[in-house]
Amino acid sequence: MKLEQICKIRNIKSDYIKTPMVVPSFSSKGFIDIDNIHRMLNKYIINSKLISAYDLYYKNISSEDIYGSEILFLDSGGYESKNYFQTSNIFISEYKTLEWNENKYEDVIRNIKPISDIIIINYDFEKDKTENQILFAQRLFSNYDYLYKDFLIKPNDSKGMINIEEYIANIEKLSTFDILGFTEKELGESIKQRLENLLKIRVALINLEIDKPIHILGCLDPISIWLYFLFGADIFDGLSWLRYAYSETGEAIYNSNNNLLKYCEYNLYESNLMMYYSNIKYLQNLNFEMNKFCYNYNFDNIKIKKPYISIIQDLLKEFNLI
Repeated sequence: MKLEQICKIRNIKSDYIKTPMVVPSFSSKGFIDIDNIHRMLNKYIINSKLISAYDLYYKNISSEDIYGSEILFLDSGGYESKNYFQTSNIFISEYKTLEWNENKYEDVIRNIKPISDIIIINYDFEKDKTENQILFAQRLFSNYDYLYKDFLIKPNDSKGMINIEEYIANIEKLSTFDILGFTEKELGESIKQRLENLLKIRVALINLEIDKPIHILGCLDPISIWLYFLFGADIFDGLSWLRYAYSETGEAIYNSNNNLLKYCEYNLYESNLMMYYSNIKYLQNLNFEMNKFCYNYNFDNIKIKKPYISIIQDLLKEFNLI
């Protein structure tokens, strides 16, 4: 399989919305003042963003301010409705969850105004067979034909990983969805296993002529975005842009270090705000660079440090993509 088949511009349902797409996410989990953060940054996020239905339902984020971007991803709220924190979180505070279920999610969907292009993600039922998860998502999505559908598969085994063989066995049934979603960590136990599984899925889709975008949820650091993009993924979202500062060469560094380097004369609130603005601009440029790459496949145009590019190229060679 050639790299040009795996990594390319794809359409969502029609030629109206195209990938690749880099999507800043907002969440109340770990960010107490998320409504204020969102309100201040909303007008700068032009292309796309992701917001949790849980946060809209409980008014952690004002529903009146969510329509600034051209595309709005509405997440089902699974992340916010559980009180565990991922190991990557750097802002961990007391977090109490409130009641959440599919009916509450649908209450939010019904009240969404189609001012932006709305992409809804299915309510995630964990530890259920792939076939059942597909049926549950189709049932939910059938009520909202006017919205785009993003099917997120969840693990159904004790390891907390996607059963790739079971997923591929049901892959023809996925053609009814507009986007196919996975969380980064549930694709595999190692980066290499995640790449292998992602590539298996993309090749299976290509063989059946199902040219659907793949959405990696919880992945928004630039080096990982390039890695998964080159292995067949198309849409990326996450909260790392609120947790870390992006350097010009694609590295994510602690905001405290970034504040020391760039904003040491400002208070913490002001310096964090400037970091958010800078990260938005970086992600917008990254999205442009990814589109450009699909026209010339020139690795010299990837603006991350050369040692990372060399590692990525070695992995692509190992999987016979270059």
